[in-house]
Amino acid sequence: MLYKWGTYKPQLIHAITERNMQTFNPLTITFYYFMNNNIRWEKSIKYKINERGNDEPTYFQYLYHDGERYAIHETIDGEYKVRFTNEFYKVNPEKIEDWVTTVVNNDALVGDEEYISLVYSIAIEKLNQEKTDLRKLQVEEEGDSLKITITTAQQVNYIYVTLESNGKQVNLNQNDNFGYSLQFQNPTLNYNLRTLLYSELRKTKEDIPFKFNKTIDQEQGNIVFVQYVAKRNELFKFQLRYMQREISVSSDYFFDARILKKLDNMNFFSQFNRTFNKIQLKNPFYLSCSMSSFVNLIGGFATSFGNIECEEANPICQQQKMMFTPTPSRFGFPRPFLWDDGFHNMIVCRWKSQLCIQSLLDWFDTMSSNGWIPREQARSPEQKTAVPQAFLAQKQSETNPPTFIFNFLYLDSLKNGEIQQQVRKLYTKAIDWYHFWIKSQGVNEGDNFLLFKWWGMNDNINFGSGMDDWPRSHNGLKSKFNIDASMWGWFFADSMQKLATIYDPQKSNQFHQTAEMIKKSINKYHFDPDDKIFKDVLIDGSFSPHLGYPNLFPIAFGFIDPTKTDILDSYVNMIKKELWTNHGLRSLSINDNHFGKGDNYWTGPVWIPINYLILRGIQKYYPTHKGLMDIYKELRENLMNTVCINWRDRGYFFEHYNQRQDGLGRGYHPFNGWTSTITLIIHEIYD
Repeated sequence: MLYKWGTYKPQLIHAITERNMQTFNPLTITFYYFMNNNIRWEKSIKYKINERGNDEPTYFQYLYHDGERYAIHETIDGEYKVRFTNEFYKVNPEKIEDWVTTVVNNDALVGDEEYISLVYSIAIEKLNQEKTDLRKLQVEEEGDSLKITITTAQQVNYIYVTLESNGKQVNLNQNDNFGYSLQFQNPTLNYNLRTLLYSELRKTKEDIPFKFNKTIDQEQGNIVFVQYVAKRNELFKFQLRYMQREISVSSDYFFDARILKKLDNMNFFSQFNRTFNKIQLKNPFYLSCSMSSFVNLIGGFATSFGNIECEEANPICQQQKMMFTPTPSRFGFPRPFLWDDGFHNMIVCRWKSQLCIQSLLDWFDTMSSNGWIPREQARSPEQKTAVPQAFLAQKQSETNPPTFIFNFLYLDSLKNGEIQQQVRKLYTKAIDWYHFWIKSQGVNEGDNFLLFKWWGMNDNINFGSGMDDWPRSHNGLKSKFNIDASMWGWFFADSMQKLATIYDPQKSNQFHQTAEMIKKSINKYHFDPDDKIFKDVLIDGSFSPHLGYPNLFPIAFGFIDPTKTDILDSYVNMIKKELWTNHGLRSLSINDNHFGKGDNYWTGPVWIPINYLILRGIQKYYPTHKGLMDIYKELRENLMNTVCINWRDRGYFFEHYNQRQDGLGRGYHPFNGWTSTITLIIHEIYD
């Protein structure tokens, strides 16, 4: 299975885990490192990217990741003064499951004699409480290597541990700096082994502090720790190789890995240019920025299994499901978010359509019988422990914008028979989702009128809309209709009509009629004739004075007739007066009383995905309107400079960007979820 193994725990610096579709209990290999002479407490052992410390800059990023076959991840630790890469390669993944992972230090700090420990844990996790996993681990010294045997009733697999130091193969079993430990504990706890690792290391009595010896106290277990203690001025390659058969480990294996790396890098560059660089971008700075943004999005894929927590009783919440999706941020949000994933898949679908389709199928497998898809899905215990309790429970009233429709339309446009069969399957599932969305967010305004509102927590905090704290009320008056919700409703119905024309012609007219009803309703109720802007409507029927991202969706979706130049001119004036900055369009008007208030989340900062939708809308629907095209050209350049200069100077892509003069990235970082739409912006991809 192509996606059985991968770097599917994005919150960790480096981990290889298994999408086990038989028992759903994965085998996981996790990497740790620490300074032997400076291990003051448990968190001195590093393995999560959100524990990078505050004193010295520390960076974690993928240099390459193709989503299928290989990945190269770089760590630059300012606190420990080390730099190394973790490499992962699959060997012929279409036919066999063999893979290899290596930690490599090619950047020695000459003269520094301190010790650094490199540790891998090999652990059998238990996510599925309903199925017993009979796998056991055994450890055996063999030649120059250590052999770990993974045994089940049906098969035997192997992991071989090898080391190269300063260019020479090392006999691990005769090396005093190598050690290992075989352990057993409740497998439901095996997703977090740092506490066990720390406690076991404290028991050691070796000459080098905090180093395992080479003895084991039991025949088999469900955890193996392997450790190599290197000097910081040592060039090393510490490697684990997973095999479906026994082998005699060859001393020249590292050379083979280097050849594979060179070939895969060549293939990666070639595919990246074919997929994204349609305009033949020559600027190496923007091309590198685009590529880094992309590979770190792909490196954010996560797999999980379990149930979710819900506020209302719903059978879908108790069901254990497998999820395999991109995630917004390895640092802050390493779990699935619905409307984020629609943006993520705008990129993933272009790169590997089957990877994108698998993600979409997993989302729709979590849909309830009434068509509700929970918008945020922390499923495994590991994911849940990272989420504040207040955000865990999902509500049926909070449903995200239906961004997956972008992915359906793109996949259908490929006109590939095999892919269209998958789109047909997704479309069939999406019918129930569509009806739930229209019903749950809809507000009937008499016969033949249909508008929408976000039915979230309240008018000040609304997670369902995706723009959590964007102001919806005014002077104590709550909102009656939300322009962005109504636009999403129209876009949903209109897109379903287009898909039905191909996959379900009998329903096409039904979707068309609904789309026309919503369109008529938006023009009647949301359009303010005084300034010619579409707006939220308050409960008393007046227009909301708030201006920002929601008001731009008629441009983003091409709702406004291109011949209505007076309306388009009004939008040009509004954008320049209220939302324009040198770093992108701000989320809320600078003249609004709520500007920059509260959490200052969606009340000022520049968000890349919404800016992308605006660029997409202008280029796709209004290419002949001079005012909008002038905005397009300058806005695109501003966004590219803001995101890429932050990446160059500060090492990361950010959740959002300061709308003031400095344009500094803010919020969680690295944030290679929807901020990675900068890749599409750089290459002007809007289909």
